[in-house]
Amino acid sequence: MQYNIAIKIIYQVENLILKNIPDYYRRDIKRNIRKSIVSLIIGLVLPLVLLIHDTSNYYETISTVVSTYSYLRDFISYPILSSMGWAITLNTIVYILLTNIVYEALFMITLPGIIVLSKLLLYLKYFMRGLLLFSVISTHPYLSLLILILLIIELFGFSASATTGHYLGVSIFRPSIISKDLGRLNALKINFRNLLLTYVYLIIPIFIFSAILETLLLCIAIW
Repeated sequence: MQYNIAIKIIYQVENLILKNIPDYYRRDIKRNIRKSIVSLIIGLVLPLVLLIHDTSNYYETISTVVSTYSYLRDFISYPILSSMGWAITLNTIVYILLTNIVYEALFMITLPGIIVLSKLLLYLKYFMRGLLLFSVISTHPYLSLLILILLIIELFGFSASATTGHYLGVSIFRPSIISKDLGRLNALKINFRNLLLTYVYLIIPIFIFSAILETLLLCIAIW
């Protein structure tokens, strides 16, 4: 009974969030969410397999992931970890918003969709996040649940970003997928409009909410 109620609540929230988004965008966003969760789980489980099989490979993999993240930290945020050591100010929220919306969602997921790379980059992103989450669980177990909550919230925003990028690429290379009678130019116009709607009604609100929540959770973590 409680399970059914929870499913209904999730369904209603999902419909509320996606109500201004075209139907085929909704279906694609849901597929992206499911596949990204699988990528996250694979990234989380792989280090454990390496640890059991070969300890040296485990430490080498984790070291490579952490080094890569540290190098790209100014452009790729990781919930809570990215802002650790910062004074909690308005700049913290601005930093999180800038990295999530501009660098990651727009530049690193949506725009690569022009050459049909958005979904691949989304799944790779969550695979890498799973790898890094394992190291967080190992070194900062008290942060793991807080980080996981934020990863799931941000997943909606990044999945939507991948959908907008994917359909930009489809508009250029295979507009007939959208409609057999639709030309390339009209397909681009339609999907650029859908991109703007998705950013305004879904992606930006999600990342504003996650940035505020991340700042609050960061305060808790530091405290």
